[in-house]
Amino acid sequence: MRELTGRVGVVTGAARGIGRGTAEAMAAAGMRVVLADLDADRLAGTVTALRETGAEVIGVPTDVTDPAAVRALADAAVEAYGTAHVVVNNAGICTFGTAWQTELADWHRVFDVNMFGVVHGVQAFMPLLLANPEGGHVVNVSSMGGMLIGPMIAPYTASKAGVIALSKALRAELAMTGAEVGVTVVCPGNVATEIAEHLITAAELPPQGAPMIERLKKGNEHGIPALEAGGIILDAVRTGAFWALPNGAAQFPLVQKDHDELQAVVG
Repeated sequence: MRELTGRVGVVTGAARGIGRGTAEAMAAAGMRVVLADLDADRLAGTVTALRETGAEVIGVPTDVTDPAAVRALADAAVEAYGTAHVVVNNAGICTFGTAWQTELADWHRVFDVNMFGVVHGVQAFMPLLLANPEGGHVVNVSSMGGMLIGPMIAPYTASKAGVIALSKALRAELAMTGAEVGVTVVCPGNVATEIAEHLITAAELPPQGAPMIERLKKGNEHGIPALEAGGIILDAVRTGAFWALPNGAAQFPLVQKDHDELQAVVG
């Protein structure tokens, strides 16, 4: 998928953050773009802004937790542009609180969006990509949090770790079939998004809770622009790279710490 001009890209969670940045990068690359988001008003504003740049783009309000809605998104892509080439499963949400304080309903909500939203995207779009004679590419947005399982965001990190595992399995399955469909898993570090403003916060927090939320907000505020993250994602699609790590390298010493613990066990 080295040539993206004229190809069709689909992005969920596209009304803000990394999703919007990826959509903007796709438009700048000359792709035709299908945007999906639960926030219909915000989605319409994003579509308008991209059309003003001359991009071919449509918006489809979509709840990724509903498999029928995601299938309808795939149908909309076919109706508008005939097929899909690059599908970015990006929609995600986050909680903040200890694992035992987080309401069970919030655990389910986070997994429904972050994990099953990706599953629904894979199941709805893979038949299209496999049938596309020009090939295709699936991009699943995880997080450095999927590698670095930290405190206070257990549903988020657990679901994002699941996205990494799903992506590895998908890559292996496609290799077994010889399909011309690539897979990229995205593990961003700090990116300037609004995710910290949309936390589902537990009713009770330990004393260190508020300072940790502030650190999360500052990390997002001082992260790389979402458009830059979108460009890194498209570069991975062009080169067929499995990993894309927008601003993630700074956190690799923590990943290495986990590996060192394992090495100490095996000797």
